[in-house]
Amino acid sequence: PSATRYSDEVSLLEYYREVTNRLTAVPGVSSVGAIHLLPMTYQNWGLLYEAEDNIVPAETQLPRANFRIVTPGYFQTMGIPIVRGRDFNADDVLLNPEPYGADEAAEAIVINQAMARLLWPDEDPIGKEICIGCRFSENPPGTPVVGVVQDIHQHALDVEPMPEMYVPFAQVTVQRMYLMIRTEGAEIAAVAALKDAIWSVDSDIPIPSARPMSEVISRSYSDPRFYTVLLSAFAFIALILGAVGVYGVISYVVSQRTHEIGVRMALGADRPTVRRAVLTSGLWPVLLGVGLGLLGAFAATRVLSSLLFEVTATDPLTYAGVAGFLTVVAVAACYLPARRASRVDPMTALRLE
Repeated sequence: PSATRYSDEVSLLEYYREVTNRLTAVPGVSSVGAIHLLPMTYQNWGLLYEAEDNIVPAETQLPRANFRIVTPGYFQTMGIPIVRGRDFNADDVLLNPEPYGADEAAEAIVINQAMARLLWPDEDPIGKEICIGCRFSENPPGTPVVGVVQDIHQHALDVEPMPEMYVPFAQVTVQRMYLMIRTEGAEIAAVAALKDAIWSVDSDIPIPSARPMSEVISRSYSDPRFYTVLLSAFAFIALILGAVGVYGVISYVVSQRTHEIGVRMALGADRPTVRRAVLTSGLWPVLLGVGLGLLGAFAATRVLSSLLFEVTATDPLTYAGVAGFLTVVAVAACYLPARRASRVDPMTALRLE
């Protein structure tokens, strides 16, 4: 909204409250909330704070936590569970609103699990106070914690949740908010109706974009996904080249032993014994190479760890699959030529040289 037309907290509160009511009335909309920084982006506010039972010495700088301004219903809309306490409500008002006296103002703050574990690992954080941007010695009392929400990936899927504080929009009003709308059915079909509902409050306010949250999440890891696909393509090519090379070299080496196989069979060796001997001698170099390759791959995991999410760089299934595939190729490269050679008449094999 325009800063000239909506220049005070009361007008901003009224505008967003009315927009929320109009959006909630749109068919197919189940809940509406708003936040001042779009999730799954690197937009961030970090504020200093001091928490009850965690007083910081005067000569030490205060710790910092992520800071989010949200409206009631935001957690429900985004599917963020409240694990303890409550959500914000209409009673969590401005610090000094026009209709209220200073003594009647109600402050509230919601924190995430990471911050609760950091500050009060063995206590109930509900009712504890946090002084946002200040020290208790300078500006008592603090803001009481009314709820604890589940940790979420606020910036990106590969960024671990950090301590976060949420305050209601009625306490800290800002000009720009991202409206989060949970719809039932196709999102695109609802966009026109949602825009009309917003413009019914004020048609002069532009709507920069309207997109599903899945698209925002997809864009957040577009770069890692590109690098991962590129590396996967090169890895697949390397695996195929490795398999072709292993098969070609080993089958050639085994075929060169046709004379030896003929001599063995002429001296009384049976076919299964000859095949086992060829397999054993042919697999040892391959198994040694696979072992060295696994060690090299393990050493290179630090390069790949930054591109992976919920998959460890030492994923045992991947290691076992690649090692097993190359071993199977080596077995085939040994067995098939040995099988052909063992079927040749010994005298024919001896006459090859």
